[in-house]
Amino acid sequence: MGMLELFVGWLLKRLENHFDDRPRLRFELLPTPKDECLPKRMRTKESNSDYRIQIWNIGKKPIILKQIALFNEEKMVTNCAPFTEPQLIEPFNSIIYQMDYQEADNIQWHCNRDFFEYLNVKAYDIEDKTISGN
Repeated sequence: MGMLELFVGWLLKRLENHFDDRPRLRFELLPTPKDECLPKRMRTKESNSDYRIQIWNIGKKPIILKQIALFNEEKMVTNCAPFTEPQLIEPFNSIIYQMDYQEADNIQWHCNRDFFEYLNVKAYDIEDKTISGN
């Protein structure tokens, strides 16, 4: 009986380590400060929108992000433009992705059409592995 308990304990510890080492991200939609936005009549599709996404690394290891995409269920709403260069996010730190006007407008169009209240975010690292977050 003692060997069985030892084996189960070892197995549970391995599972705990496996799930603790997985990359974990947290996403937050924030307003862009008004001084960083052009007036609406002067905007182009590449201009800063009224929104930005703050991406927090809540895992234990650094993550190098290449791009992010927003989904409603399994349908892609918008693929946010790749970062100009991969972004390193240290554990318990964050970066900000500034959405452009075209991305925000695309989200608004889908929201009006499909009446959804939230989006799922998938991030892609430099090895094209998917990192889901909330």
